[in-house]
Amino acid sequence: MGAWGYGIFDNDDVLDIRDLFRQLVREGLPMKEVTKRCVEDYPDPMNDVAVVLALAALQMEQKQLQPEIKRRALQMIEEKKDIATWNDPEKRKQALEAFRQKTDPLLAYLSEFERKEAVQKKTGIAAGEVFQIG
Repeated sequence: MGAWGYGIFDNDDVLDIRDLFRQLVREGLPMKEVTKRCVEDYPDPMNDVAVVLALAALQMEQKQLQPEIKRRALQMIEEKKDIATWNDPEKRKQALEAFRQKTDPLLAYLSEFERKEAVQKKTGIAAGEVFQIG
């Protein structure tokens, strides 16, 4: 695998996924099937940062971002998963933050405090609040 930059598509494997994804979309397959076929060659695709972020970006391009892909992508960005493996982790963080903001345009224009407040307003759950489901 070769990476030449810090962006989502600056990676050989991800470009292969993008090509296959776009081909399958042109063929008219449903998004769930497109996604499934794009990741079948990866042993653990939902834990591969490059794969998840590429799928999120491609699904957003089609305005069909699946909730699980979005959740996993945002989680990986928040956790800074694999960030230490980059030559310049700060540049990678900047690229990931720019991408994260695209997943929720409202958040792109808010400070960190305002983001937390917006999320609380949207979900009714405050940052750090513990709750039980079920």
